[in-house]
Amino acid sequence: MVNSLITNIDVNKKIYQYLLKFYLFSFDARYKFRSSDSNLYWQDKNDDIIFNINRKSVTDSLNVVNYIYKNLKGHEICFDVGACIGAISVPLWKMVRNKGRVYSFEADKRNIKKIKDNLRLNGMPTKYVYAQAVSLKNALMFLSIIRNQNGWQSLGDPKLDIDIDKNDVTKKRVRTITIDNFCKKNKINIIDLLKIDVEGAELDVFYGSKKMVGGGNIKKIIFEISPKMLLWHGRDAQSTISFFKNKNYKLYEILANGDTKLLKNNIWNNQKHGDILAVLN
Repeated sequence: MVNSLITNIDVNKKIYQYLLKFYLFSFDARYKFRSSDSNLYWQDKNDDIIFNINRKSVTDSLNVVNYIYKNLKGHEICFDVGACIGAISVPLWKMVRNKGRVYSFEADKRNIKKIKDNLRLNGMPTKYVYAQAVSLKNALMFLSIIRNQNGWQSLGDPKLDIDIDKNDVTKKRVRTITIDNFCKKNKINIIDLLKIDVEGAELDVFYGSKKMVGGGNIKKIIFEISPKMLLWHGRDAQSTISFFKNKNYKLYEILANGDTKLLKNNIWNNQKHGDILAVLN
C-alpha cells in the first residue's frame, strides 16, 4: 500500500525515503525493494533502506553481480558461502534457473528466513539453503554477531577492532561444515562457481576445500578481500592469496563493471578492499 500511496504523490525524493522508513518502523512492515537488475528483496525496519534506495541495490558487491551476469551461461553448479539475505544467490539463480543449481550457506540463522523469502519473491527454489557456517573442519564454533551490522557475522574476533564496542558483540555457537565433506555427502563432483564472503575467514573455507581444489573440481572461486575483517583473524590479503601458490589457478581482480584484471605476480595491496577471482587453468 505504501508504494502506491507515496509514489503517486509528487514529493521530494528524500521526503519519500524518510516517509518510507517511518512507515516501516511505525507498522513493523516490510517493503518490496526492486534493485537495479530488477530483482526483488524484502526490506524491513532493520535494513538501511534509504542507503539501498540510493545505490539501487542491497549489496556492496555489485561488481560480483555484474560478473555473474556477464559470465554465467545458464547451467552452472554454484555455491554461495556467506549468503546473508541472498543478494548474490538471487542473481546466481536468475542465471542458472532450471539447468543449474545454487547452494546457499548462511551461518546466522536469523537470515535464513530472509534469504528464503527473497528467493520465493523472485520465483526461485529454497530447498538448497543451508543454515550452516563453512570452514576448515566439521565442528561447533562461535559466530561473532555485531549489533546493527547484518552481514558482518564472523568466526573471527571483532573485539580486536578498536572501532567496535565489545558490548555490541555477541557469540553464538554454530555448526560448521567443509566444502569437501559437503560435496562428498551430496555427490557433487564439480563446482562451476564458488563464491565466498565470510568476513575474513576465506582462508579457512579454502582449507576445507583442499580436495576439491587439488582435484581440479572447482572451476572458479570468487572471494572477498576485506582488510578490516582479515585483522579479526590475524591475517592479511597476501596470507589469504598464498593458498593458491603452486596451484593451477590464475588470479584476477573483479572490476566494478564485472570485467576482470589479471593480478600480476598474485600481489594485492593489503589495505585494499575488493573481490578476487581464481580461475582454474
